[in-house]
Amino acid sequence: MKKGSIMAIKRRKRKLICCKGGTIWLTVPGVIRDIILNQGDSYRVLTGKKIVMQAMLDCSFEIQ
Repeated sequence: MKKGSIMAIKRRKRKLICCKGGTIWLTVPGVIRDIILNQGDSYRVLTGKKIVMQAMLDCSFEIQ
């Protein structure tokens, strides 16, 4: 994703977002704080949660 890009995803089966490079800002409904992922960080999303992701820097990620 390019810096400033935004995407929303909802996952039912895949639950882990892994930041492979750059920085990602995650907003998850029901979670009090936003999550910042840097290269090497990951975040487990609960089943059925819709999340919004924004690239704070150019970034790459993987959803497992």
